[in-house]
Amino acid sequence: MIELDEFLLKSSIVLLVFYVGYWFLLRKGTHFKLNRIYLLAGLIFSMLIPFLNFQLPSDSTSEIFITLDSIDISANGQLIKQEIEFGFINFLQVFYFSIIFILFTRILIQFYLLLKMFVHSETEMIGDAQVVITNKQNAVFSFFNLVFANRESRNSSDFQAILKHEYVHMVQKHSVDILLTEMLSIVLWFNPFIWFYKKSVKENHEFLADEGVVNNGCSANHYQKVLFEQSTGLHLSLANNFNQSLTFKRLNMMKKIRSNKLAKYKVLLMIPAFLLMIFFVACSKDKDSQIESNNPHETEELVVVAHSETAKDVKNNKSGDEMYPANLAYKKVQKMPQYPGGELELRKFLAINIKYPHEARQAGISGKVFVKFVVNKEGSVDNVSIARGVHSSLDDESVRVVKLLSDWEPGEQDGEKVNVWYTVPINFQLQ
Repeated sequence: MIELDEFLLKSSIVLLVFYVGYWFLLRKGTHFKLNRIYLLAGLIFSMLIPFLNFQLPSDSTSEIFITLDSIDISANGQLIKQEIEFGFINFLQVFYFSIIFILFTRILIQFYLLLKMFVHSETEMIGDAQVVITNKQNAVFSFFNLVFANRESRNSSDFQAILKHEYVHMVQKHSVDILLTEMLSIVLWFNPFIWFYKKSVKENHEFLADEGVVNNGCSANHYQKVLFEQSTGLHLSLANNFNQSLTFKRLNMMKKIRSNKLAKYKVLLMIPAFLLMIFFVACSKDKDSQIESNNPHETEELVVVAHSETAKDVKNNKSGDEMYPANLAYKKVQKMPQYPGGELELRKFLAINIKYPHEARQAGISGKVFVKFVVNKEGSVDNVSIARGVHSSLDDESVRVVKLLSDWEPGEQDGEKVNVWYTVPINFQLQ
């Protein structure tokens, strides 16, 4: 299952790519139906693509990395950074979900206001539209199959033009787009592009409605006059408002010469970017058998690595060999071994108990040691060895402490307790 932070990052990337494409390729065109499909596709793909995961083949033996928070062992004492980081992460989570709660409550309040307005107002059928006549000084707006209008607007000579505008919103189901955009903006509230995206969706809705009114026989000059004269009233973000601050944009767009048919094919320019985005977001490649990256700027982390032997190999060889050859331990199981108290306690145990060797400190030796071991069926740690060492003193200290890990909850596959390989990198820093 995808983690929340991974979903938010990938979803934001997808949304950004679609918005940049719209801004540079489609925004100034008059193919409004195509623009709507494009913007709606961006919303849908930003929610679906993060869940895709295509594995690319690797030529070498692969390993699965499960990355935990960073842990550093300092020459001046142990730095248990994960406790501070854990508290900060908790704060960010509380803050994130608090904003979500506020924004979601705002949506519920708007639903309540719409429902209250509907219940306490008169309704009448005008053509195929159900019009809710309110006593409030609100602007005319639509929500799904309802058109809300105050009595003054209802009795206006321009009401038919206004109603035609809202009728286009109803027939084309623009409220669906708005609700989808609102929901995604609640989840991605921290991403400024979701707010720009939402604005673009609403602007395009207005362009579509204006186009529909003019195409249905309403005089363009008269309709532009109606647009200009309408006064601002109650604005609900869930609704399609007839009068918005983008009035002048709408007037200019109606005056604009229609884009030629070839202009719609600009969207094809987004195909390479779209494929590259899917490759970046949804595709992953098995890690090379080389455990540590050669990038010196890479963030040092406590990592759990499960070896690449298949589950089939394990089931075909269940001998009790104490050395746990590679084909006697799973690379990944349905229920992974669990250290008492979870990952945080595992990191704390290592950070507290590992001592920076005096010999290495005096010699200025530092680096990352990879300790390999098996969590066996009984929950004990066996076959502890160095997968990649730095210096004998650092290696020995790492092995000493890892051997102290005990009382694991064993891993399970198909309801049966099994052996699982792990590799724990421990980073020794002089400062």
